[in-house]
Amino acid sequence: MKNKKVLIIGMAVLIVVLTIVGVIFGVMLYNNKNKEDVVETYTYDIGQIYSNLKESHRIIKCSITAEVTDEGLLEVFEKQEPKTKDAITKIFRNKNEKDVEGMQGQINLQKEIKQKLQEILDNKDITNIYFKEFIVQ
Repeated sequence: MKNKKVLIIGMAVLIVVLTIVGVIFGVMLYNNKNKEDVVETYTYDIGQIYSNLKESHRIIKCSITAEVTDEGLLEVFEKQEPKTKDAITKIFRNKNEKDVEGMQGQINLQKEIKQKLQEILDNKDITNIYFKEFIVQ
């Protein structure tokens, strides 16, 4: 009976120790993973774009910045500036007032501009599009 108690206590202590070691290892692994996920980004100021909205007398004025993970892509942006601005203007001209309303309208525009720029520049390193200024009047 005495041996059973010692065995049970020993197993309980072993389980507690293994659990503590597992938790510590898991926390360390999680913290290291988060540190590795940090990616350096660069920004390219596309500039201001003015455009009419579809079926409207209203105009959209935006100041746009692209975020990229490849520093070399900044030069490509510079060389392709007329193409990128033209593509963004075409996107705006195909949007009506309701398409650009509210936060969801802006989010949808950001996604569409990002996809179009990735297509034009043949590069998936564009991570985000930011509006520094967004006016519809």
